[in-house]
Amino acid sequence: MKKAITLTTILFCFAIALTSCGEKQDDGNLLEKTTEISLSKTEFIGLEYHDVYNQLEENGFTNINTEALDDLTSAEKDKDNIVEKVTIDGNETYKVGTTYMSDVIIKIYYHNIKTVYAPFAADEIPEDELYESVKKQFEDAGFTNIKGEPIEDLIFGWLTKDGQIESVTINGNKNFDDFESFAFDTDVIIKYHTFPKTNAEESGNADTAKENTSDKAQSFTSTENENITFKNNTDFAAALNASHYSDSVVSKFATSNIGKTIEFDGYTAYVENYSDSFKTYSTRFNYTIFTGNADSFGKSTKGPLFLIKNVNYYDLKLSGNNIPDTFSIGLNVHIVAEIKEFNDGIIVINPIKITMR
Repeated sequence: MKKAITLTTILFCFAIALTSCGEKQDDGNLLEKTTEISLSKTEFIGLEYHDVYNQLEENGFTNINTEALDDLTSAEKDKDNIVEKVTIDGNETYKVGTTYMSDVIIKIYYHNIKTVYAPFAADEIPEDELYESVKKQFEDAGFTNIKGEPIEDLIFGWLTKDGQIESVTINGNKNFDDFESFAFDTDVIIKYHTFPKTNAEESGNADTAKENTSDKAQSFTSTENENITFKNNTDFAAALNASHYSDSVVSKFATSNIGKTIEFDGYTAYVENYSDSFKTYSTRFNYTIFTGNADSFGKSTKGPLFLIKNVNYYDLKLSGNNIPDTFSIGLNVHIVAEIKEFNDGIIVINPIKITMR
């Protein structure tokens, strides 16, 4: 019996000790820990949010949250991290000295520059992605100031595709990582390869330019039974005067004259071994012919791009004086040939006679 009394006494004393650890109100209930606000709602505005957070902690508040507004541009960096408002228990109606429970929910809203991440690191630029695709990836990542800088250096578009990426810089930096953050309006410059613009495209009046080109050839007349030349065919004259082989006047002429014979002066611009799906041939070649003379190579891509495809030396039908042992780059020639086909801006021809000039 004595043991039972002793245990009851111990438990009773322990309960009294616990109750005495808290503060009692007049009605005898345990009082929650409270603390006071040291600044008014207007005094918080304009301060650094870190400073506000620290001050509220010093006041004794324990449930402080922050929320970035993502509302600034790079030009507004002087407002970065500045408090817009502070809410207590969801509202702003408080004054200095107002008492709250220490664990009341406090939220600090502050201005900041929205940051985004690159869709890939600089050394991981997808090789098979072209300009429009890469641009969209940056747009989807949240970048808003994306600029394309074309490098107009393509002639064929075989080895280097139209739109193939040369470089990407973010804020002038070529060595960025996909874990780095950037302001959403940071300059992103994408350099890519493409074909040169025609004069008509540059002027923004392609139709007028094409009309003017045709007008220059109006004095020429066509003769059905002779080879097509710039002197007797207005469409061929317009094609030879086109600013670029992708111009529509070239396709207009080529597609309407498949199977016909043309005659023109040109030069060998490129030579490569012919390849099919099985192998590359050592004695069969593709020859690219530009109009004009070899001394203009690299300075102009005026007129059509002619291709003599899958031929050996004897298929070229070379004639006249000074026939070379090798039909190589930089030879001035006069060509008589049949138009075989037209593909992607290229006129494929079958040589009938090639004379050295």
